[in-house]
Amino acid sequence: MFITEFYAGVLAILFFALSIRVVAVRGRVSLGDGGDPMVLRRMRGHANFAEYVPLILLMMAFLEYHHLATWQLHLMGATLAIARLLHGIALSFTSKWFFGRFAGSVLTFVLLVSGAIACVSQSLRGMQLHPGQPPAGRRTAGDLGRYRCRYRAFRGQPGLAVTEPAAARLPGPDLRPDDRRPAGRPAVP
Repeated sequence: MFITEFYAGVLAILFFALSIRVVAVRGRVSLGDGGDPMVLRRMRGHANFAEYVPLILLMMAFLEYHHLATWQLHLMGATLAIARLLHGIALSFTSKWFFGRFAGSVLTFVLLVSGAIACVSQSLRGMQLHPGQPPAGRRTAGDLGRYRCRYRAFRGQPGLAVTEPAAARLPGPDLRPDDRRPAGRPAVP
């Protein structure tokens, strides 16, 4: 999950800048915006960022976990950073920059909808699997390469012990029915 982490860091820096802009005018008003349009604009730029970015980053993390293509994740992350930069500048740093506000909002909504569709699609694809069947190309929990680990006590101390290869426990034509190890393979202690 390195891609989502990178964009979360970049966006956190932008969020910090927007926060500083709000704090800078907070001396005028103790609570709320006090009817000051500049305070209101800065507060809304900050709050709007906080409303949309966490959900889109969460969807990116889910999609990265489910192995969405790297270029698609970078496209989502870069678009989100650009969208929020445009929108943040338009609301917090300028008084009337319509293009930044409009473009930032549109790009954010496109990301929100496309990320939602991708998450639902991944979820539906995962639900169509047969029970107990891992997704193609992915390891099951506990697989380390081609070996399967299990928790067992060794000389009275708990720990992980590498046992036989995972394939050795699967039924197949070369397996003996009594111990499910390939014929000719010694038993693992």
